[in-house]
Amino acid sequence: MEWSDPSTFSLMPRASATGSSLPAYAKNTEQPCARVVALGQLRVDVVTDRVLLFRIGVAGLALMRLSPDGSNEDIEAALAKLVAIAPPDTGHVDLLPEVDAATGYREWSGTYDAPGNPLIALEESPVVALINQLKPGLAIDIAAGTGRHARRLAALGHRVLAVDSSAAMLAPLRAVAGVTTVVGDMTALPAPTASCDLAVCSLALTHASVLGPPMAEIARVLRPGGEAILSDVHPMIAATGGMAFYRNAAGEQRFVRNHVHWGVGVLGRLCLRRSSRQGVL
Repeated sequence: MEWSDPSTFSLMPRASATGSSLPAYAKNTEQPCARVVALGQLRVDVVTDRVLLFRIGVAGLALMRLSPDGSNEDIEAALAKLVAIAPPDTGHVDLLPEVDAATGYREWSGTYDAPGNPLIALEESPVVALINQLKPGLAIDIAAGTGRHARRLAALGHRVLAVDSSAAMLAPLRAVAGVTTVVGDMTALPAPTASCDLAVCSLALTHASVLGPPMAEIARVLRPGGEAILSDVHPMIAATGGMAFYRNAAGEQRFVRNHVHWGVGVLGRLCLRRSSRQGVL
């Protein structure tokens, strides 16, 4: 496959001037697929930006969802999105290094709060709404990062223990009144058993390959009747290749792996751990 117009592409073989290389269904100019052919070609093996590959894949998922009964207008809008993000012919596919969470967030700390992260924008509103409903107490913010939620908790009168594996991520929180920062791991939380009124863990459980240890720790530190607010990426994002992509100080693109954890499993593990500790099981 080769490029005809760098701004447009198709995943179908190039058509000849007479259209003889097209399958019969693609020769029907009233169908969207025929117009896709007219857009040109994409060489997938020339993409250097792995995040861009992921975005193209997401746009492709939109087409899959629309394929059974989507309107022509919606299908063409999805195709236009694919066209808009198609890369130029730039060479081979570069490997994207994977790093562990501690390394990744240390390298990411300098730009983590930069605007434009759509996942944070989606996550923050419902989590803040839940936080605003709770009475002040001792709150542990697990994988607190630069403190989006820790700051709000402190402003609402909570005493906050902010825990993160990266000292660099916690650095902006050290001067915030009402917040104590501790470098630690979510599988061994630096808090006594049954000591916390609230546990918050945002966009972090997905980095745990096994949920049992961190969920056991959340259950351990919560007092009887305590609250847990857990948010994370949708498992379908992780299942379809969505990782924590970032660039380090040198501009090199890397990622921290998101593991797939289905929602029922997350809640089931927390309930099991809480019930077991309280003698129900």
